[in-house]
Order: sequence, then structure tokens, then C-alpha cells
Amino acid sequence: MVRYLTCFFAVFLTLIGSAWLWVANRPMFFMQREYGMWGAKIEMCRELPPQSVVIFGDSRAVTDMIPKRIGPDVANLAFGMGTPVDALAATRMLLASGRPPRAAVLSFSPVRVIENSFWERGVMFGLFDATMIEEVRDRSRVLQDPLFGPKSIGEVDARLKAALCLHHFPTFYSPSLINGRVFQREAENWRIYGEVRESLGYHAFGTLEGCRDLSPECLFTSFKPSPLLDDYFAKLVALLQSKDIPVVFIGCPVNELTAAALRPGFAAAYVAYIKSFETRYPGFHVLGDSFPSFPWTSFGDADHLNPQGAALFSDRVAVLLRNAGLEK
Repeated sequence: MVRYLTCFFAVFLTLIGSAWLWVANRPMFFMQREYGMWGAKIEMCRELPPQSVVIFGDSRAVTDMIPKRIGPDVANLAFGMGTPVDALAATRMLLASGRPPRAAVLSFSPVRVIENSFWERGVMFGLFDATMIEEVRDRSRVLQDPLFGPKSIGEVDARLKAALCLHHFPTFYSPSLINGRVFQREAENWRIYGEVRESLGYHAFGTLEGCRDLSPECLFTSFKPSPLLDDYFAKLVALLQSKDIPVVFIGCPVNELTAAALRPGFAAAYVAYIKSFETRYPGFHVLGDSFPSFPWTSFGDADHLNPQGAALFSDRVAVLLRNAGLEK
């Protein structure tokens, strides 16, 4: 019996150890395709030429704003499911590199200031270090945000989860390992990584020639930002302003069917929220419509413009930045 248990635990620990080493050292082999995109943009934060115009935001900004159509020194550092927490981490990385941007464009859709993607994106994709995670944990407790779960004595549960995620404990990566069949996503991830680097951050999510599906905003009865995401939105704007970096907000479009189906007051509350930053921070300005809509024929899926729609919208962004004196 003792020999059996010894062998069992030896095999068990060997399997766990092997999986742990694989998860920590070969993420490109099994992580979902956005991992390659995030990795490319994290590297861009460390290598970007100084005095660039940078775009921070969520997946709509990723796919709707094409840097090469907007200007010669524009980089798209928006992340899929990106929130102000992710943008602040990327901004700090960019500033630490000694290559401050000339201007920053922010573009967060309503959902990305309502719902957080902290664990499944920023932590697992390697954007946050231990200091940033601890900072977010502390702020979440102050603001009574449920991101880290119920409090425990000494915050053992929250800190243990953060440490295990940060150090790639395989349990948290099981869905990706299973869906990626351990090693079958490598070619796709490297392809996306290369495309994102070459396009200066642009990546298309949907390529249909029109989509009538409604976006997630239609699921909400009202617009109410998360206190934690609101706090980090303010931190992001304040940090950029403290470095004398002009900050503008450009809203990415929803399709016309979504705009018509929103609950009464949702769009107005979101627009008022974005506009409130203009009164709070003199270096923050909204350019154009905070919550525009485009014809459904311009969308490649429910949320994102197709390449043709993105080209049209990017040309409009170029005009907005040029008129604001931020781009050539």
C-alpha cells in the first residue's frame, strides 16, 4: 500500500510539474489567439518610438482604428476586452521605457467600463506584475469591488489566487490547454503576433460584409460604470496629464441596429460619463461623437467594423486628430 501511494503521488507530482513547466514556458502553443496579439502589444509598449500617438482601448479600438491610415507615427496599443486597468499598466510600461508618447487616444466602449476582464486577460496574458496586482487588490477592497472575492483572514485567498495565476499554475489555464490541445495553437498565435507587429497594432476580429447582430450593450438596462474601472480611468487620465501628454477620447461605433435597440437613457448616461472627464481634467477632450453608430453593412460581427468599415472610420479619426493639431 505504501509503495502504491508513493508511486501514485510521484506520478501525480510529475504530471503537475510537467504541466506547470509547459504552461509557464510555452504559452504560445495553447493560449487562445488573443494571446499573440497581447504579447505583440506588450513588446510594442517597450519599443515604441518616442513622440508617437498611441491608442488605448478595447477590442473595438483594436479593429476599428488602423494606424497606417491615421498617421505615420500612430500605434494601436488597445487590447481585446481591454479596460482602463490594462491601459494604465500599458501606459506605465510605455513611460518606463523612456519613450513618452506625443498624445494619447482613449476609446473604451460602455461594456469595458462596466465589466472587468482582469483575471482572464491582464493577469493570464502577462501584462501585470505582482506590484500592479496587489495595487488593484487594495483598490478593489477600498472601493468594495468583488473582483478578488470575499475577504479572508490576512487576505490569504485573494493573495494565493493572485500568486498562482501570476506564476502560471496550470489549473487556471486548463480550458486553454484543453481547447488548444496542448500544442496546436502555436502557428496561429505566431501568425497573429507577426501581423499585429507589422500593422502597428491593428487586428480585424470580424470580416463579414455586414452584420445585423446586436452588441452586448443591449443586455444592460442602464449604464453604471464599475467603481474600480472608473477609478482606473481617472488614474489613467491623471497620469497622462501629469506628463503633459494631451489626452483625447474617440468613441468607436456600434451598428445602427444596436443604437436603435438600446434601453432608454443608456447612451445618454454613457456620453455624459465620458464628457464628465472634460470638466475634471483640463487636458482631456472628446473628439467627435462619444457613441457613434455606423450602418450594419460596415460590421464584420456584432461588435467590430469589418476592414472596409474600419478604413472609413480610421479616415475620420485622422481628420479629428488633424483638426485637433495632434497628427500630421
